[in-house]
Amino acid sequence: MSDYALLIASVIVCCLLAAVLLMYLHCRRMKRNCNMMIVEYLREHDRLTKELERTRIEKDTIEKLLKTYLSEATK
Repeated sequence: MSDYALLIASVIVCCLLAAVLLMYLHCRRMKRNCNMMIVEYLREHDRLTKELERTRIEKDTIEKLLKTYLSEATK
């Protein structure tokens, strides 16, 4: 009878260890996915920032050109 109790206790401990290992692997995967989402967000943010800066520079250039052409046209 003692052998069966020891066997059952060993099986329970092994199942608990397997559950803890699976939870650890799942949490690690979730953390990696979260970090990848953050990296993706930052890359998108950088891309949009560069695009907005380029658009602002184009706007400033067009405004300067229009001011130059309008001032020449009025003279």
